[in-house]
Amino acid sequence: MEFRQLKYLLEIVKCNGFTKASESLGIAQSALSIAVKNLEYEIGITLIDRNFRKLTLTTEGEIFLSRAKSIIYQVDGLLHEMEEVKGLVQGDLRVGIPGMLATYYFPEKISEFKDKYSKLKISIVSDGAKKLEEMLCSGLLDVAILGEENLSRELSWRPFLKDEMVACVATSHHLASREWITIQELAEEPLFLFQKGNYQRAIIMKLLKNIDKQPNIAFETNLTSLLKSMTEKGSGVCTLLRMAVDTSRLIPVSLQPAIEISTVIAWRKKTYISLATRAFIDFLHHEGGSSATYS
Repeated sequence: MEFRQLKYLLEIVKCNGFTKASESLGIAQSALSIAVKNLEYEIGITLIDRNFRKLTLTTEGEIFLSRAKSIIYQVDGLLHEMEEVKGLVQGDLRVGIPGMLATYYFPEKISEFKDKYSKLKISIVSDGAKKLEEMLCSGLLDVAILGEENLSRELSWRPFLKDEMVACVATSHHLASREWITIQELAEEPLFLFQKGNYQRAIIMKLLKNIDKQPNIAFETNLTSLLKSMTEKGSGVCTLLRMAVDTSRLIPVSLQPAIEISTVIAWRKKTYISLATRAFIDFLHHEGGSSATYS
């Protein structure tokens, strides 16, 4: 059995077929097929059920792949660690950040981190918290900024940033003069919300459900700039972090009781955490006065 055969099998399953896997690996499809057949012959077990048009693993294949993933991650982690021991602290760092924080908080932080670690290539993925959590758990991200509630048990995390979530209205809106409004009052207004999967939306929906109110959703988008623009021009109400509010164009109104959004820096448990990822986590966590511990 060769290590490359394990990686081939994982890529075939990841790509859901031999054709895309061969393109991803840069080898001929016939060579890929032969490598898998040789692996099956060597271990005496059929891994892929070829009676289906769609790629399907056998029961034994599922078990084999589960163990193969663990071996691949361990070997890859060892190779990365050895490179870093030699001083090659470079490569890709994949970071997931919710859209609002990516726009209004992180540009300066990313710039500071790049100044300190200029050899690293940083890829930022901006999406809703639920999607980022799924990507992190599946290994598509190295680290992500998430809401601290109901996090997957697959993740380790450390506290990061807190900010108030406020209702926002146009300067001409009838609520613009208010210091605060209740959730009941919010429920009576046309709501401009982020789409499903967004952490703030989930909080609003939960609060409305607690008082047995159905939301009056008039508009939804995951683009913060569009949400703000629609609110500035219309009669609806949106919710934003206070840091994202331009008070010359939108009026922030606190919710009663006040809602504080707590975010965390999260990474996967039981996997190798590269020095680059650790450096990024420690860089962000430094604001809390200590370094993170890893598990």
